[in-house]
Amino acid sequence: MRDPAGRADYFVALVQGIIAHGQAETALTLSEERLHGIVASALHGIVALDQRRRIATFNPAAEEIFGYRADQVMNLPADFLVPPRLTATYLTHMKVLLAGDYGPDTYPKRNRLAALREDGSELRLEASFSRHASEAGPFITFRISRRNWRQSDACVSSPRRSSRVRSLSSLPTWPAPSSTSIRA
Repeated sequence: MRDPAGRADYFVALVQGIIAHGQAETALTLSEERLHGIVASALHGIVALDQRRRIATFNPAAEEIFGYRADQVMNLPADFLVPPRLTATYLTHMKVLLAGDYGPDTYPKRNRLAALREDGSELRLEASFSRHASEAGPFITFRISRRNWRQSDACVSSPRRSSRVRSLSSLPTWPAPSSTSIRA
């Protein structure tokens, strides 16, 4: 297409569009590399689950905590990390978390969890989570640390409880820790 002076107007616009697209791709690649570097170097385990509870992120610290390599667990449902006696509780909590059907005071800032290592041994973990929406659906990211904890230890929680918290009080709770401290 040419402008009134006879110059190739369409070609110029196409080249500008290609250049802008290339710049956007470069910016996206740099952003992804930066995020990958942060997640890979984190001292805490980071595990992200998609809307079907499949593992989407499993960083090196999570590999160390659970004993699995990321390539062994990527895209698998995370259910195998949950002790069998807690599967129903886990599924109930994941349904609430993925639906986003909770208020800011529903869950403590830090949750105590029991989980399974690759060798079958049970771990006591402390985890925080966040829920994010994306075009592909919601996902949950857990930040996990191995900490020694006892039944007397208190989770961090807001003293104010919403009505939603009270309605969730009938749900099974995250597993109570044993009375002895487990060294990780």
